[in-house]
Amino acid sequence: MIKKEIFAIVTGCASGIGNEIANRLVSKGIEVIGLDIEECTCNFPSYVCDVSDERQVQQILALISKRTQCIDYLINAAGILCLGKALLLKEMSVKQWDAILKINLGSVMVMSKNVYPYMLHSDRGAIVNISSEQVYNPDLGYSSYAVSKSAINMLTICTAKEFLKDKIRVNAIALGTVKTNILKYLDVSEEQKELMFKNKKEQIPFGLMSRSDVADIIEFLISDHARFITGEIIRCDGGRYLRDNP
Repeated sequence: MIKKEIFAIVTGCASGIGNEIANRLVSKGIEVIGLDIEECTCNFPSYVCDVSDERQVQQILALISKRTQCIDYLINAAGILCLGKALLLKEMSVKQWDAILKINLGSVMVMSKNVYPYMLHSDRGAIVNISSEQVYNPDLGYSSYAVSKSAINMLTICTAKEFLKDKIRVNAIALGTVKTNILKYLDVSEEQKELMFKNKKEQIPFGLMSRSDVADIIEFLISDHARFITGEIIRCDGGRYLRDNP
C-alpha cells in the first residue's frame, strides 16, 4: 500500500478522464486533491477553480499548503474541445480562439509553474499532461483544439528540460477518442454526438479508448516503472495514425 503522505493534484476532476484518473489514484492510496471549474461530487477533496486563472490557482494552493507542502504528482486533465459549434479558421473569432487556448494550454502552464515549488519537496515528482492524436491528424473545424494540444506537446518538452535538475519528470499522452463528456459544449443534438463517437470508433483499428485505459497509462507514467521516461509524448490513438499514414 502506498503511504498516505503521497499527494496528487488532478485538474478537470469533476467528470470524464479527470474524474477517472482521480478515482484510480485514490484507489491506490494516493491523497488526491481535485480542481475543476464545476463543483465535484466525489470521494476526495476538491475545489472549484478556473485552472487557467493564475490568481485562483494561487489562492487554492495557499489553502492546500495548510494540509501539505509537498505535491508529488500533477495531472493536467482539464480541457475543452470547442465552444458552441465546430468552426473553420476562416469562421472563428479571435475571442473563441483565445478561449480554447487559454483553457487547454494556459491551464497547463499555470498549473505546472505554480505546483513546481511544492514538487521540490518530493523525491518522485511527475507531471502528466493530456494531449491528443489531433496533433497528428486534425479534424476539420477544431483547429484551435489541435493547436492547443500541439503547444502542450512542446510545453511538455520545455518543462521536462527545465525541471531536469530537480528530477521532476514531465510527459504527455496524445490520446485517441475517449467517450466522455468532451462534446458537452458542442452545439449539436445528443443523437449527433452519439453518431460522432460511432464514426470515430469505425475509424480506429483498436476502437475507442475507455477512461480506465487512460488511467492505466497515467498510473504507469507516475510510477517507478517509468522513472527513466521524461519529455516524451506518448501517442495512444488505437492505431489511427498508422492506418491513415501506412
